[in-house]
Amino acid sequence: MESSTKKDVDGEGSRLRRTSKTVEDPTTDPKTITSQEPSRKIHFKNGFNEISRITSFFQESYISARRQFRMYAAEGCDSYQQLEINAKGFSGEDLTIDIARIGLKNPRNAVVLISGTHGVEGFLGSATQAAVLHKTSILSKDTSLYFIHGLNPYGMSHVRRVNENNVDLNRNNAIDEALWASVNEGYTKLYDFINPESPPSTIDDFFFKAKVGWKLFRHGMRSLQSAVTAGQYQFPKGLYYGGRVKEQSIKLLESFFKEEFQNTKKLYAVEIHTGLGPSGETTVFHDFPENDPRLSDLTNHFSSFYKIEHDKEGEVATPNLGGLQQGVQHILSNCEVSWLIQEVGTYDPITVFRALRKENRQHFYTDLTGKDLIKVKRDFLEAFVPQSEKWRIRAVKDGILMLEIGTNCFF
Repeated sequence: MESSTKKDVDGEGSRLRRTSKTVEDPTTDPKTITSQEPSRKIHFKNGFNEISRITSFFQESYISARRQFRMYAAEGCDSYQQLEINAKGFSGEDLTIDIARIGLKNPRNAVVLISGTHGVEGFLGSATQAAVLHKTSILSKDTSLYFIHGLNPYGMSHVRRVNENNVDLNRNNAIDEALWASVNEGYTKLYDFINPESPPSTIDDFFFKAKVGWKLFRHGMRSLQSAVTAGQYQFPKGLYYGGRVKEQSIKLLESFFKEEFQNTKKLYAVEIHTGLGPSGETTVFHDFPENDPRLSDLTNHFSSFYKIEHDKEGEVATPNLGGLQQGVQHILSNCEVSWLIQEVGTYDPITVFRALRKENRQHFYTDLTGKDLIKVKRDFLEAFVPQSEKWRIRAVKDGILMLEIGTNCFF
């Protein structure tokens, strides 16, 4: 295995861990593995049907999730590297984006599985990445499989959706610099409701649904959702803040893609998210133009299993700028990029928005510590990665199926 790494500091297990599902450090440190000839095919180990096996892939802290990922990278991948982030984790640990590859560098075809764009949501993506390594499958010799683990390690470690600068990375990948100066007028009008500049209170919590009901009555669900979630570039402490410059994680991702996929002709990516759509169900988002032949392939292969929506329109999706796929397509201009988002619903939209609003206020306007802080983090984690066994099993299996179907569909 090739290895490019600076540090490998995991530290002690985070206080956020709610279960004892930990994974021991790998007996072979990824840093010490010598280079060897990559395998010519992508192999996954035997399948997993036992409920306990699937649920055991879910870790309850960034530290343990990263440790698990590094163990699998050491055991079965041809290349592994860590990209350091200039921030510290919840327990003071160094933060890294970890990337592993099965197959050759600069392949003709590349399959990419991404977790943790929205920090807290990364625990599903991390579990799916671990599970993929145990699923029986073979890809042709000209295809390589990539795992990008914890794109937003700060958010994953601190159990936040955003990064160390309160930036939503999925609204930060600007192709046009004018994005930073753009104004979301709908958001601006609703700012006081979306981002009360005060600690959360019992009274506010009690009247929250009534306030939402009034806003829905005045604006309608669609326009309200669009105004809130489309992204904004004016309020650094507000929800869905897209930043004013490209964040470090985005720059590192772009540099990696430019170097790794110089000669790649086709790239299929699955970016894993949670919190939007019907509970427990996967919605597949794409950005194919209406006349793109891949759209009919997508419909033919995926519609029997998932609801499919364009990521700028539809019942679930709302338009937003600065998404990862837009930036990747821009820098890989000679590559056909097929980028799908797996969005797994958790709770109803009002409950999820309430959790986002409350967590953001607690982060900026309280000084919680100890058990009080832990409870806030646990409640927020539940909103995006429920403890339900049924939810977790279905979400992981859906992700693996998306990976397999898309590989057959787009290559």
